[in-house]
Amino acid sequence: MKNLNLFLFGLLFLFSTSILGQTIPYDQEYALAKADLEASNFSKAAQRFKSLLTRDPANDKAAYAAFYYGISTYNEGKVNDARVIFQDLIKSYNDWNKISDAQLWLAKIYFELDNPVQGVYYTELASRNSELSDEVSQLKATAYITLDSVSLGSILKRNKEDTVAAKYLALWQIKTPTPWQNVGLLDSLIRNYKLDSSELGLTAPPDVFKEKYKVAVMLPLFSERLWHSGVYLQKSLAVDIYEGIQLALEEYDSSKITVEVFDTKMDSLITRNIIASGQLQDADAIIGPLYPEPLALVSAYSKEEKINFLNPVSTNPEITANNPYAFLLRTDAESIGEIVAEYTRANLDTGAFAIYYGPRNTDSLTAFNYATRVVA
Repeated sequence: MKNLNLFLFGLLFLFSTSILGQTIPYDQEYALAKADLEASNFSKAAQRFKSLLTRDPANDKAAYAAFYYGISTYNEGKVNDARVIFQDLIKSYNDWNKISDAQLWLAKIYFELDNPVQGVYYTELASRNSELSDEVSQLKATAYITLDSVSLGSILKRNKEDTVAAKYLALWQIKTPTPWQNVGLLDSLIRNYKLDSSELGLTAPPDVFKEKYKVAVMLPLFSERLWHSGVYLQKSLAVDIYEGIQLALEEYDSSKITVEVFDTKMDSLITRNIIASGQLQDADAIIGPLYPEPLALVSAYSKEEKINFLNPVSTNPEITANNPYAFLLRTDAESIGEIVAEYTRANLDTGAFAIYYGPRNTDSLTAFNYATRVVA
């Protein structure tokens, strides 16, 4: 009897072990993994999909299991692990009919990992599938907005048909302070890629035509130095500028221009009073002043009233940095370096070169900007 009990116990043990050791069918396990993923149980889903890959990597659903394994891992916050999974998927199942979806995920991950070069590479691969065009455009818009102008320029150089890169490079130029804007590049981007200027935030003011224009000339003339004959006791740069304006009016049709001259001296109070008097409100343009404090007052006024103003002598880029209505007659030192660098890159071999510059601070600034841009 005792032996019979032992025999029955052994049979029961073997039977129960057999039942417990039974493997859930592949399709059922796959469905459970998908359900976990859809329920946002990402850790559990990742474990199930991983076990399916280990169990039967040649199964018809194995590529899908690898794909969802990558998504589950990504949503766990393991972005770099997800990158490895998607790369293995592309390598192991390169003839999978959904391979472009995996490439799009890799592009997204590389952008998040601050690797735009690889991000762009996989974006271009995914874009070969026309069915993903909307998703590709959306990913580009999300990723490109975080890139700087150098990265966007490199992307556009690699793929000249990338209109999204062109758009965001144009936006970069627009938000760049006026002295450092590459207006030629901006114009070519808008023209060549047929970008919508209003969408870029560029609302051009309507053309204004007048029978007569008023120009306010604000210079430190020190008119009390004049003899009663009108001859200056001492000439100055301001007088030279004023006489140049007079000469221009004599040579061209001065009937269309009215010039009103204001003697600002070197006095910010005088300049402030001129502004407060309202005499500049109907001016179409302002020339001057020359000295820093009066100049700052007029620059702020021109921006507020949207009146173009020109400084004829300064090369200080700060004058135009935050005022789209401010202009410099002379090119600033930084812009000179950038312009020459652009010419060099377009026309000369930049493999090896030497830079020689003078002793002035502006010389070193020009040289620095040239060196920075020519090898960019």
